[in-house]
Amino acid sequence: MRLRLAPASRALRVVAVALLAAAPARADQVRMKNGDVLTGTVTSIDGGKLVLKTVAAGDVKIDLAQVDSFATDESAKVEVKQGDEATEVVEGKVAMASGGNITVQAAGGAQTVALASVASINKPPFKAEWSGSIVGSTEFSRGNTYSQSTSIDLSAIRRGQTDRVTLTGWYRASRSKDATTGDTSTTQRKSGGGAKYDYFLSKKIYAFAMAGAEQDAIANIQLRYTVGAGAGWQVIEEADAKFNVEAGLNYLVEEYTDNQPNSSGAAARVAYHYERVLTKKYEVSFFNDASAYKILNNSNDYLVHFKAGFHENLTTSFFAQEWVDFTWDSTPAIGAKRQDVIYYVGIGWSF
Repeated sequence: MRLRLAPASRALRVVAVALLAAAPARADQVRMKNGDVLTGTVTSIDGGKLVLKTVAAGDVKIDLAQVDSFATDESAKVEVKQGDEATEVVEGKVAMASGGNITVQAAGGAQTVALASVASINKPPFKAEWSGSIVGSTEFSRGNTYSQSTSIDLSAIRRGQTDRVTLTGWYRASRSKDATTGDTSTTQRKSGGGAKYDYFLSKKIYAFAMAGAEQDAIANIQLRYTVGAGAGWQVIEEADAKFNVEAGLNYLVEEYTDNQPNSSGAAARVAYHYERVLTKKYEVSFFNDASAYKILNNSNDYLVHFKAGFHENLTTSFFAQEWVDFTWDSTPAIGAKRQDVIYYVGIGWSF
């Protein structure tokens, strides 16, 4: 006797075969706090977001705070936070656990880990790279110099896993017309550069060494240079915001172009750097740097530098930038003013 399947049974078998054929070879599972279970491949966890690669929707970013647990079909490297600074990497297949936890089947035995303490999963090896920019700008100067001029600014930063190198350089050249005679002459020739090395003692605290030099013919500064060291605190270091403060001790020398005696001595230095993306849609960001030196052997000797402006990305490599540069020297060279205020508008290339 030949058995015949009922139509409903045949339909159920067809659906089951179709589901098995459509199921991925590897299917990690993410269980949400509302009970939903998502399948795919857990590719990463970073910055409080779990990324699940799915066949239908591609990469899906999930707020880790909404996840109850997850499981992986293959071994994973789970980075677990240990306090504010240290982390521990536990490697093994991940299984679901209750109460906002996961279980990692590590070589030394199963470990239960709270999801709130997971810093990352399968984090790629850190790769230190250089980044920086070159800016050519039109300058409008008010202070010791009244002119329109061309300037070039260069900067490069290499952020390693435990250190950071910062290099800067600039050059200014101006010609302006004498208001009395009408003669045109070179009125500004200014250049300088600096180098700084930061070594991170922890995620937030770093020690640094620095050196810099500049010359300014209009302000009668033949050479101003400084070397020093100190400590800093990286308050914020994220993709869209950075803020650090630092303090240290420097040796500052000012050599003048006239017969005025040189100024030199130990100086206390405080500084900060701040930058933030204001709008991702239009790719506009704000930046602000400030530093102040106090010569210790002269109660009236200060040197302050302030820089602030806006940066707008035009393409992936080119950008527009506008900023103001303010310098205040309480003991300037003879015949020079204490302050210089310079306004810039420029186009740059980043790398």
